Amino acid sequence: GDGVARALFDADGDTDLDLVFTAVDNTLNDPLLSGLFVNQSGVFVAASFPSRVIFGRVVSGDLDGDALPDLVAENGAVLRNGGGAFVLEPG
Repeated sequence: GDGVARALFDADGDTDLDLVFTAVDNTLNDPLLSGLFVNQSGVFVAASFPSRVIFGRVVSGDLDGDALPDLVAENGAVLRNGGGAFVLEPG
């Protein structure tokens, strides 16, 4: 079966909740897709985001003290927020 995880958080610092999601084929344990949608005055717009790299539960928090929310996925993927663009941390 397929699993979908999502998290609401303020990705771009505008105080509106944005949405990150990931979908996985649980049978193959393979990420199908992932994405970030930012809330622009009540309309969710797709934002630049690494695809197919995260799966499982997703949580946000400021991991590096720069006041920007970063993401950590259940599979261990860490995505750093570089001012609105998320970059997969090597490792």
